[in-house]
Amino acid sequence: MELVLIYFHRQQGPIAFHAVPKEVDDQTANVLGKLLDISEGEGFFEHDTKVGKEHLSCANYSFEIDSPWARGNKDAAMFSLIVDADQKPEIFEATLEKFATEFKNAEDIYKGFYTRTDKTDKDIPQQNQKIQDLVNDCYEECRRLPEAQKPGKIMILGLQAVGKTSIINQLTANKFDPKIKPTLGMQIIKSVIDNFKFNVYDLGGQEKIRKDWYNKNIIPDAIIFVIDVSAGEKLQDEAKEEFNRMISNFFTKGSEQELPEDTPILILGNKKDLKENISTKKIEEFLKPSENLNYRVGVCSALKNEGLEEAFKWLVKSFLFV
Repeated sequence: MELVLIYFHRQQGPIAFHAVPKEVDDQTANVLGKLLDISEGEGFFEHDTKVGKEHLSCANYSFEIDSPWARGNKDAAMFSLIVDADQKPEIFEATLEKFATEFKNAEDIYKGFYTRTDKTDKDIPQQNQKIQDLVNDCYEECRRLPEAQKPGKIMILGLQAVGKTSIINQLTANKFDPKIKPTLGMQIIKSVIDNFKFNVYDLGGQEKIRKDWYNKNIIPDAIIFVIDVSAGEKLQDEAKEEFNRMISNFFTKGSEQELPEDTPILILGNKKDLKENISTKKIEEFLKPSENLNYRVGVCSALKNEGLEEAFKWLVKSFLFV
């Protein structure tokens, strides 16, 4: 799924003004721009076509905003949401209409379209950021629609007894079970985190099981690596070794399970209730993750359900925009 804001530039014609989660290629931008040309007034419409050899299906909503800087005092724009093959464009109509209305009602937002013109108004950068924020928010709301979602895959790794399953239980059911049994092998937990559906692959951390972590043919969209910050030196060294093995398996050029470099990695130091002086900086200095990786370090307590919500909000947002 990709969302593109098409804007009718007074000199260049229809252009792809802002797109998420990534910029569209020129060929796709030209196809979408022509839709703004042929759209009849304001409103929602669907369109199916081909870009090269690829099929393109999109949900569109064209609209106008008041603009004293434009000919006729109106600027024309359009949301174009490129949907996946198994998604129905009509399910996005209400969301696109909602954000088109927000655009139309936003005071002075037209100024944000004039970033590369002879206009020198001091509000242009601020209004341009407002445009980007609205497009980003619209994209995220479209992704949140239950009918639009495909479950993401999260792999959670770590040594035995670090609290992997307890962390997932707190996030999905807001509960802690002190008598929880060790995970033997792998369990798949269907979860809803921050209103998004995920299949969480919880792999046991015993040494004999860790040897098979990467023989499961799982290609994750995100990875959680958990360490026990209260553990002794031997287990800490073992955790570091496994962390490096995970990085080597997923982020080495040419490896069989190589993931995109921007795949989010959430590193969680659990059991901070047993080691209050632990910090994210200490964990980072210990594991030394590469600066090229898309990672975040957090400290948490699965027992007390502390430090988890903020960390997972980062993971979800990163997952969406990868």
